[in-house]
Amino acid sequence: MNFVGGVAGFGMNVNAGGSRSWVLRAQVGGARRDMGPGGYPDVTLAQARESARAARQQMRLGLDRR
Repeated sequence: MNFVGGVAGFGMNVNAGGSRSWVLRAQVGGARRDMGPGGYPDVTLAQARESARAARQQMRLGLDRR
């Protein structure tokens, strides 16, 4: 995964076939979770970053978006 900055654990995953998707990697309840705001280019960097920020805020408040 290539981390892009702006939000801890936020980056882009590129699979072997070349498709790209945004990922937020976080620790929730002692377990690692990978959350995906969507695929690129359907979801822009700005949209994905905002979604990742919102998810981090939810986690800080104790509200897991599962």
